[in-house]
Amino acid sequence: MSESPEILDENEKLSKITKIVLIFGIVLTTSFIMYDLLRPKEPYILFSLENEEGNLGDYTNNVTIGTPVQFKINVTNRMDTDINVSITIHKGDNSTSVSRTGGFQNSTLVSNISLEIKKDEQYSSDLIEVVFDEAGSNMITGAQLNLFNETTQEYEYMEGYVVYLRVNVHE
Repeated sequence: MSESPEILDENEKLSKITKIVLIFGIVLTTSFIMYDLLRPKEPYILFSLENEEGNLGDYTNNVTIGTPVQFKINVTNRMDTDINVSITIHKGDNSTSVSRTGGFQNSTLVSNISLEIKKDEQYSSDLIEVVFDEAGSNMITGAQLNLFNETTQEYEYMEGYVVYLRVNVHE
């Protein structure tokens, strides 16, 4: 038994509509992918704290007095230009506070690293050692990134660019 011409016309129409919708979906998906691949990426700086082996995580958080807390600092420049930065290393006790907007408050400056990082390049520090000379829980050490301002000729804290560890120091 053969199908009626009306049913064949309906199947052909449905097939054509399905093809059109499929082609439209492919074009739309391809357009979104091309947009994402070709749009300019927003410039940024990646600032991270790494453990002794150069990995994120597994940080030393329990030490005895005089035993150094060791870590590395990594800065990746994805800005549209070379940057001049100052990385300040800090330590403090449990009264030291850290905020994204103000960096370290009530801390001791341990060291300062000033350098230029070329566009699309990365800086990895040597091993940094911070030693605590008194016991305490919830002590702190870490770093903040300061960007050189060409207008003022001074380094200024970059909001949000602070990394730190909380450490328990035992006798």
